[in-house]
Amino acid sequence: MAIKKYTIEYDNWECVIQFNTEKFTEALLNECLNFFVWQYDKKGDLYAEYAKKLAKQVLHLSMDYNKQGIINNFDEEGYPSLKGKDGVKLVSCDTWTFEDDFFTIINAE
Repeated sequence: MAIKKYTIEYDNWECVIQFNTEKFTEALLNECLNFFVWQYDKKGDLYAEYAKKLAKQVLHLSMDYNKQGIINNFDEEGYPSLKGKDGVKLVSCDTWTFEDDFFTIINAE
């Protein structure tokens, strides 16, 4: 079994996504990458590029759910399940929170 595991960071948030390349083949990977019109490095590591696309969706969901909640509620068009059965698994994920201190008042009238 060929496993590729990627740790993705954004600011102070992190998640780990794992691909079983025997199930989530390069053909399926390309199908998923071509489902949307988006920019990515077509000559680089395509699994890494797709991991970033998945991480963006996971980050949005992590505002409302923990890892298990994300896995159970991940039903995004154009994306595989994150349960591992299709070769894509969310291994770990931080929750994303906003604090009042993160906001800056630019203008008050």
